[in-house]
Amino acid sequence: MTHSRSTPNIIRDIIGRYSLDDLLGSREEISRELKKVVDELTDEWGIDIARAELQDISLPEDMKRAFAVQAEAEREARAIIIKSKAELEASVNLAKAEDNMKDVNAMQLRILATIDDVSKDQSNTIVLALPLETLKAAGIQGIAAMSSIKPKYEQG
Repeated sequence: MTHSRSTPNIIRDIIGRYSLDDLLGSREEISRELKKVVDELTDEWGIDIARAELQDISLPEDMKRAFAVQAEAEREARAIIIKSKAELEASVNLAKAEDNMKDVNAMQLRILATIDDVSKDQSNTIVLALPLETLKAAGIQGIAAMSSIKPKYEQG
């Protein structure tokens, strides 16, 4: 039985069918396929192959760089997906918060919580500029009423 290609080329062709991930994860399956091919090649010589296995895979530098670029691209893609899922979750929560803020009591509690948060450092002077609608919705009618009073020079 004469083969037009050498054994190393045939073995290289078999291994070349697999991605690096498959080579690393499917060594036993690839080893079985290698054993079968080597058995066929050596059968006419009366040699019986007991075992064939992948022990070391040497890659050229340019191929190593290509794998590194691919791995980095895959990590970036996963990061984008994770970030987009977080953004979606945040937008859903903001929509729920908006629904809650339609309740006058919830709005008032949110304003008070905000004031409490920013007032922890007593060296600060706090000035809150809120739209009249917000003040009215929060039930702060006195301040809203005062802000709507026109000074004498504007009344005409």
